[in-house]
Amino acid sequence: MATAAIVPLRSLHDGKQRLSGVLSSAERGALVQQLFLRAHAAILGSGCVDLLCVVSPDADLLAWVERAGAVPLLQSDAGLNAGLEYARHTLTERGSWSSLLVVLPDLPLIQATDIAAMARLSQPQSIVIASDRHGSGTNALLMQPASAIPFRFGAHSLQRHLAAARSHGLTIKRYTASSVAFDLDTAEDLNLLRESDVSSQPLSGPGI
Repeated sequence: MATAAIVPLRSLHDGKQRLSGVLSSAERGALVQQLFLRAHAAILGSGCVDLLCVVSPDADLLAWVERAGAVPLLQSDAGLNAGLEYARHTLTERGSWSSLLVVLPDLPLIQATDIAAMARLSQPQSIVIASDRHGSGTNALLMQPASAIPFRFGAHSLQRHLAAARSHGLTIKRYTASSVAFDLDTAEDLNLLRESDVSSQPLSGPGI
């Protein structure tokens, strides 16, 4: 079973705008890099993913992720779902993938064991979905086949993805772990992370 993974990234300059009150532009850019490296290590360290690609409208950021070992895809259409659909289309044109994994790039605690656990849950004609800690968003999504459902990221994406899976007659598996449920978007999230007993040290990587 060949599995491809997609991590969508905004630009270094526009990312993490909701943290602008507590982090400078340079600090937010560094955070985007650190969070990507965390996802990169978890995905490729799991031993369950054959290819990792990054879709982004930021050419400079894509040059950096390529040096980090990911396949870069330059997004022209605006929007998260449009970027993911473009990445999926490009991947399926370039190769044959039985499964597709999407991991959002704001999970400071994600581990390789999370990706491996999701892979173990996966089966033909299924999705494996990991929600955010509020139970409304989708932080990671693994589908088999790679074209199983359309992407429905955004507000209330958990229920929208579940509805899409049901409408396609797919088996639904839920993966629940605090390491995947915790996403870093707001100043409150940052404070919670700093107060947490769970280590989330920044990962080193190639400079941009």
